[in-house]
Amino acid sequence: MSISKNHLKTLAIMLLALLLATLRQERLPDEDLGRGYVVLRVLSVEEGGNHLRLKAEIEGGEFPELYGRDASVRLYGAVDIPSKAFEMEGRVRVKGGRIYISGSHRDIRRVLATKESLRDRLIKRVDERIEDVNTRALFKSFILGESGDILSLSTQADFFLTGLVHLLVVSGFHVGMVALFLRYALPGRYGLYLALLGVILYSLLVVPPNPPVMRAGLMLSLVLISYILYARPDVLSILFLSTGVILFVKPEILSSYSLWLSFFATLYIILSLKDFKGHKLLLPFWVSLFAFLGSSPLIATFSLITPSSILFTPFVSPLFTAFGFYGFLDLLTYMSLPSFPLELLSQIILSLMDMLSGFSLRLKTHISTASALLLSVLNALILYFAKGYYKLLILIPYLIALSL
Repeated sequence: MSISKNHLKTLAIMLLALLLATLRQERLPDEDLGRGYVVLRVLSVEEGGNHLRLKAEIEGGEFPELYGRDASVRLYGAVDIPSKAFEMEGRVRVKGGRIYISGSHRDIRRVLATKESLRDRLIKRVDERIEDVNTRALFKSFILGESGDILSLSTQADFFLTGLVHLLVVSGFHVGMVALFLRYALPGRYGLYLALLGVILYSLLVVPPNPPVMRAGLMLSLVLISYILYARPDVLSILFLSTGVILFVKPEILSSYSLWLSFFATLYIILSLKDFKGHKLLLPFWVSLFAFLGSSPLIATFSLITPSSILFTPFVSPLFTAFGFYGFLDLLTYMSLPSFPLELLSQIILSLMDMLSGFSLRLKTHISTASALLLSVLNALILYFAKGYYKLLILIPYLIALSL
């Protein structure tokens, strides 16, 4: 048994980037900075009862040490944001390395002019073209990367209970659908070029730049470039390399749970398929199992885990894939296609989610972040060397760790 030199090299690059990100990360001390003037550029918006919750980048104001950092903003009494960029007087606090800003809509000093982005135009077009509220919310969440909070409370509960919330978080599954859809839209190498262009545009302009999207977008771009150059892509090396590049460019995402959930789920899927010789009908459940095993240790550090998602995912994924393919085609036509297929698929998906939520199994475990990372790395090593059904041996340390 030996580790490939390419895997060692790219793993070393990722570990070096991880080390540099750790050294470069400036953790802010917990502090209540009081009220002050800030200039914000809005990245995403969520409704929260009597207030709006925003994710915004701090571009200026009275706190220069916070410039360029993302903040969680609560804007009370507001039903909508006045602009994608504005100045306000708010209370600024730092807790756990995160920045929190709160204030009222009356605290907004000045609205700053911004150019409407492609994403803004697409969201506006979706609002105009899709009348059904549930379909519109699912489209904006699943395809455009809006927060799942725009879904009804009952639908949010269904996704949470079934453990399928990950389907609403734009990541490798969504970027992969874009690549697959465009790859076969044109023949031969033209399809590869179109898929590469689509992945880049989708990752950079259509959805919010969250860590899983950045990692998946770069990874799939490198895979497509390999095919264009007539090379067989080493997806494991590309996973290590793309993660390393993202960490080097944006060291602040080192502490992002979503990045590492996406990374370990992808890592386990790749390793589980290495030397896989089972029946094709088993493949969807095999992939679902190892995606769950890759992500659940980290999930267990802050939430309940839902093993029933192993069985649910293969059943709902085809419906989401059909919804996604038609949605991407609709985006390419600037939402000019009939919305009936989307509404029909949406009704089927939401009804199925409601039914499955009644059969959900959720487990509460106690595991530290360090233990979760140690378990994830140990099981990844077992997966790398094990072949065939021996890969299921990772269930042993997994069950032992979660039962302690």
